[in-house]
Amino acid sequence: EGWSEYGRDIALNLEGSTIAVTHEGNRVGDYVFQGSELLGGNLTDSLTRCLSTSGIFFEISSPGYVITVPRIESAQALANASSAAPSLPLPSGLYYTRGTMNNNSRREILNRDGKICIKVIDGPASGYGGREEVVISSISLRNAQLYVDATDTEFIIYTEQALEDLFVSEGTTVAFHDGTSRSVWERNNATTAAQVGAALEQDDQMKACIESQGKYVREMEGAIIYGREF
Repeated sequence: EGWSEYGRDIALNLEGSTIAVTHEGNRVGDYVFQGSELLGGNLTDSLTRCLSTSGIFFEISSPGYVITVPRIESAQALANASSAAPSLPLPSGLYYTRGTMNNNSRREILNRDGKICIKVIDGPASGYGGREEVVISSISLRNAQLYVDATDTEFIIYTEQALEDLFVSEGTTVAFHDGTSRSVWERNNATTAAQVGAALEQDDQMKACIESQGKYVREMEGAIIYGREF
């Protein structure tokens, strides 16, 4: 349970005299009982304290190992710990496109260590009511080009010089085109990449997408937008 506070799931299963350890579903090691005489004094004390506690126990002892994953205790801590903060060339964030008819639509990007997932949210035209259509998709690199796996359309990122040829808002530093008929999607700079990345890391579907080993596509219904009927 101590590992769960670090965003990791470790399972221990007793198989005869062997403890089988699995990490997020993958078997990572077996530990065979060889007698208590091999335990050092410090480690024995730690184990005793672990047995004596009524809640979650976690302590680094020597000899042992060090967990380098930062402990997650709050939304701000999660924001600071998010690997999305330094992501380039497309940082995690909320992306919008120009035009009032697109006010109810957006794109959400989660970039973890260079792997990118997109949440496509298409709502009704501004002023009209309806339900959002939501698609979450992985983005794959094929033949040196990025593609949205859900639509098999090319995904193009614009930064620096490439932005000068586009009709984007002043101050925009990154934008992309996801193959839809709409214009380019610009990053909303009101929030940092770490803050948005932290929020999206809490989204079960985005987490499933970013942690998938292959293509990931999921379609669902979003929120109801109230307004005039078509």
